[in-house]
Amino acid sequence: MKNEITQLYNRKKTEWMKIFPSSIMKIKEEAFSRFQKEGLPGRKDEYWRKTDWHTYLEKRLVLGRADDFQLPAGASDYDFYLTGGRLHGKRKLIRMENGIIAGSLLEAARQYPALMEKYFHRIIKPKFKNLSGLNTILFQDGFFLYVPAGVRAEDSFRLFYLVSDAQKKTQFHHRNLIIIEDKASVNLEVYDSASAEADAFVTDLTEIHAGKESVLNLYRRQDLPESVSLVAMYFSVHQERSASDANLLTFNGEYVRNEVFSFLKGEESGVTWRGIYLPGAEQKTDNRIFMIHDAENTRSNQQFKGILQDASRSFFNGYILVKRGAQKTDAYQQNANILLSRRAKVYSYPFLEIYADDVSCSHGSTTGQLDDEALFYLQQRGIDETTARKMILRSFVAEVIDALPESGWREDAEKNLDRTWSSRSVVETV
Repeated sequence: MKNEITQLYNRKKTEWMKIFPSSIMKIKEEAFSRFQKEGLPGRKDEYWRKTDWHTYLEKRLVLGRADDFQLPAGASDYDFYLTGGRLHGKRKLIRMENGIIAGSLLEAARQYPALMEKYFHRIIKPKFKNLSGLNTILFQDGFFLYVPAGVRAEDSFRLFYLVSDAQKKTQFHHRNLIIIEDKASVNLEVYDSASAEADAFVTDLTEIHAGKESVLNLYRRQDLPESVSLVAMYFSVHQERSASDANLLTFNGEYVRNEVFSFLKGEESGVTWRGIYLPGAEQKTDNRIFMIHDAENTRSNQQFKGILQDASRSFFNGYILVKRGAQKTDAYQQNANILLSRRAKVYSYPFLEIYADDVSCSHGSTTGQLDDEALFYLQQRGIDETTARKMILRSFVAEVIDALPESGWREDAEKNLDRTWSSRSVVETV
């Protein structure tokens, strides 16, 4: 596959040199040079030992092209659509009266080179054996969001990743940059969807710079057919007293992998990542959450819950690193799973690495089945078995669902849970 990626990059290089600023092409060239030496990660790498992700990319070696797209009626300046590897919108890049800039990453690189020079590609760590190199080499566009100091965004920004039925055996790579300056705040909602006829492999990489006393609320819904695979990567750095709260809802997808690398650099900064995943059939979900504490009085929270059906698989790797000097760190990690089938499997690896002596760090991992006593209790009170099972499962993920905002997201999650469970059997239990 290395040869195919090399040929693909070389074919596109001349075209990209005409549209990308030289600073971006320099980054692409450096990533390509590293790729030539190291290649792509494989099963021999501990980080990918349980997943042969190559099988998903090998079927889709054509780089997707921008397709015809009609902006939905009523779309606001806060709505942005990425399809065919490109961002579509009323304008490529908008600057609001309050100074917020949002839109195409490619256009931002042209119009705001100083911001790009300061923030773009500044957090990525080459030592991590992930797909950030592949994304850097092949991305064509993405989403850019800049919130200046002291500004509170009035509404939530919404980013839609769409894969149409015209996209056959293709790959897409998106690159996003989120900059939240000191004492600024913003909500970002991300939606992954695709038509039933789509067939694609997608990566997106998001860099987040959270300034002092900034606030970020991030929500992402991943709902893809079994013919689309997704690898989503987040690299974030958090300054003093910043607060970030992120939520991942993975309902469907052939293979969905979320990778998070959060660097808590400022004192009293805090980061939370929550998630639920509901794989069925032979779907696979993979969550890799890395929290790196590098200052005193920082806090992190990882909370992921899964319900597995049929012959699905889930992987969880939760990692907490407390560096020397990061005293009074408060870090918590939990992964809990329910198996609804004898064929479903869970691989969970919580991990702590601590180099400070005044910390509070804990982790937990559990995997089990439906509570028979609770099921019996509900049935004794006249509730049919299917409804009783759904009630128990809803209670299991309640901690994550109830943390979502009531305005839209919680209701949307409830509907998707219902739809997912209704479309699959919840009868086969261990």
